[in-house]
Amino acid sequence: MRTTSFTSKIAALVRDASSPSAQVEHRGHLLRTEINTSGIVTAAALLELALTFHHAV
Repeated sequence: MRTTSFTSKIAALVRDASSPSAQVEHRGHLLRTEINTSGIVTAAALLELALTFHHAV
């Protein structure tokens, strides 16, 4: 259940990747902290991929 919640939040980051007002970096930082606290490794890897996409766009 928690992994699905993280996946939804990460998908929202990807959706907002090219928007400068979306605060993707800040939201990503908060989400990274939440994911690291939970210990779900796959969500952490997916978040890093989403943030890389943000930088590429």
